[in-house]
Amino acid sequence: MDDSAAAAPGPRMWVPIARGVAITLGLTVLYFLLPAATFPGGPTLVLVVGAVAFAAVMISQLRAISRTHRPMTQGFETVVLLLAITVVTFAMTHLAHSIQDPSAFNEPLTKVDSLYFTVTVVTTTGFGDIVPVAEYSRLAVTANMLTSVVLVAVVVRIVARAISHAANERARG
Repeated sequence: MDDSAAAAPGPRMWVPIARGVAITLGLTVLYFLLPAATFPGGPTLVLVVGAVAFAAVMISQLRAISRTHRPMTQGFETVVLLLAITVVTFAMTHLAHSIQDPSAFNEPLTKVDSLYFTVTVVTTTGFGDIVPVAEYSRLAVTANMLTSVVLVAVVVRIVARAISHAANERARG
């Protein structure tokens, strides 16, 4: 069901989309502004904080989907936010590994390298120009791959069900 069936079109429809884009840009800017050498707690803490943020956003967004008059638009925001959190979390994790041990990958990673590498993993492009060498880096990249699969397969399905449920509730009045 599209959003037009759930509510009349209007400028408020763009609010969740704009918010999702703004938060994604904000996370990306924050990633580039944070001093890389000072990731406190290293890669493990980065992963834990990212997982907590992912779960908190997921719960918050599912609640928002159930309350909105535009569940499709809110669902779009949810997927965008979760994708952004996943990419930034793993980019920071891979960068932290590379800073701790420059031989963790086949070359030391910069912030741009780490973001690029993470996007190639998330999109399953995998050019092979950057390769994890150390075991802990391979484990982090494996977690990155599995999280991407979960994001696509499970999260999108959960969001789709929440959208459908919310739209059905709105239709019943």
